[in-house]
Amino acid sequence: MIRDSSPGYRMDVVAVIQELGYYTELFSTGGYVPGFRPWGRRTAYSVAGMVCRTGNTTPPLSNDVFQPLVAAALYVVEVLALHVVELQQQLRGMTPNRPGRNSGRPSWKVEVVRAVDRRIREGDPFDVALDHVVAERLADGWDPDDPLLRVNLISLAHETGRHAFHYT
Repeated sequence: MIRDSSPGYRMDVVAVIQELGYYTELFSTGGYVPGFRPWGRRTAYSVAGMVCRTGNTTPPLSNDVFQPLVAAALYVVEVLALHVVELQQQLRGMTPNRPGRNSGRPSWKVEVVRAVDRRIREGDPFDVALDHVVAERLADGWDPDDPLLRVNLISLAHETGRHAFHYT
């Protein structure tokens, strides 16, 4: 024996050796013979000499820890939750037309047209896409003369209250 080892360490080593048997078809040479499993049907626990425990071995919390924990949880649920719900309702009332909040909002195609029209009307230039994004678009088959090739579509999506556009 080279060094002392715990049963848990031995169990981990045995488990790795046994698991390799499930992947023999991935090895071009040096794999286990088909059907071979080290130590036969014995589990890694039994090979390592470990006793498999059943049930929960963690002792329950003592009352001096458990009671304040339950009291704090009840306070959060019974007292704070009511105020949180009220604050959420107030927030919704303050931003009734915020994009993404109502299910009846226009499609992204309509919102993009509005955002583009606003930019043109105000003379606000579009954000420029990063070079690697332009390269990816060209690799995906975009026309090099496409007027949207260099437009940062993510910032345009953010302007419409979305994270991104899902288009095909």
